[in-house]
Amino acid sequence: MEAIIAVIGTLLGAALGVAGSYITQRAGHRRESRERLATIRRLTYVEYLTAVHDMFGLITEAHKLHRDGSITAGEMNRQLHQVSARSAQTALKHVRLISSDTVAAASADLWERMRRDRAPLGHGRVDHWREFTQWRGRYWSARQAFIDAARQDLGFPPLDWTSAGVGPAKR
Repeated sequence: MEAIIAVIGTLLGAALGVAGSYITQRAGHRRESRERLATIRRLTYVEYLTAVHDMFGLITEAHKLHRDGSITAGEMNRQLHQVSARSAQTALKHVRLISSDTVAAASADLWERMRRDRAPLGHGRVDHWREFTQWRGRYWSARQAFIDAARQDLGFPPLDWTSAGVGPAKR
């Protein structure tokens, strides 16, 4: 009888050890999966912001050259039409694949500023600098909204732009 109790005790101990190990490994795997997804999201969001900002830089440069009189409106429009959206469009697709609806909506709004507004496409009016300046403000607002949505998606609160922002973002 004592032998049976010893065997049952051993089997019960082994079963509890296996169950405990399984539960611990499953919890660790879930935590690692969440961490990997957060890392992938963070890298994808930064890739998108970088690609869009590269476009912003090219658009800004073309408008400044035109404002300074270095190029004509036609030359500015040609430069604006040559701004490649490929890397930013690809990055946008990556964001849409892995983000929440809030981040996807904010990325779409930022993309609209780049590909639907008149100023970056070279469809400005005669007073193009004023229109460009207004567009630039909308770009920065959309960029901030995207960053805030991405931060919330990653588990952080939105930024206080009055202290974390630079230049016009502080206003």
